[in-house]
Amino acid sequence: MFNNWDHVIVTHINMVTYVAPSAIKAIHKNRPFHGLVINDATAEKIIHFSDGTAMRTGPNELHYLPKGSNYQVEVVVAGGCWAINFDLLDKINEKPCSVKFRNHEAVLKLFQDAVAAWNEKTDIVIRKCIYDIMIKIKKELQRSYMPSGKELLIQPAVDRINRDFTKNDLSVNELAALCGISKAYFRRIFIEKFSLSPKEYIISLRLERARHLLESGQFSASDIALMCGYFEPCHFSREFKKHYDLSPVEYVKATRT
Repeated sequence: MFNNWDHVIVTHINMVTYVAPSAIKAIHKNRPFHGLVINDATAEKIIHFSDGTAMRTGPNELHYLPKGSNYQVEVVVAGGCWAINFDLLDKINEKPCSVKFRNHEAVLKLFQDAVAAWNEKTDIVIRKCIYDIMIKIKKELQRSYMPSGKELLIQPAVDRINRDFTKNDLSVNELAALCGISKAYFRRIFIEKFSLSPKEYIISLRLERARHLLESGQFSASDIALMCGYFEPCHFSREFKKHYDLSPVEYVKATRT
């Protein structure tokens, strides 16, 4: 995917903007331009295409929408997004895709720089932002590929993490021992696969669980902290805000407006 983008030429930029939650359009027919979109820290959507496929995109995730596509946007959690609509010199036969970046802040800044350039009518800066975003997409997709042998090698540790990520007795030494490999080699393969260290991966699972519990409205933030492996609510709040750009309380308010 995106292998054909090495030599694309952007010929026209139709729109670069931040789309507020209330302005999200539900139904799109015969999309007139290619679209690059990155969700804000709360947005979660399912995009249903006319061919029956569906693509789920979460907070801070980027997705590509092909020119000519027909789809309907289902809002799971309200939130806005940054969008760039553009046209290319040659036809690109590319399918929709969603990309979760290890460093979404760098990608988000490119979108924000493009919006600023759009407001200043600086076309060349927008084009550079689009090309830089394409490069980051391709690199992220390449990073996520791993030979099956390596993936199977760390699978016992991945299974253990997915089962026990709320527990505090997981260590890299123990996880590496489960796989029968050294700590250093385990970390290297794990990062190659997930673009996250084992610790960062565990934190992401905890916060994803916390997010769904907050959305349920059935538990207090302090109870959720304990349920997700945090003994100190303030530590949980700091981690949550670092990951989603909102505190747990702010997140609840944002998803219920």
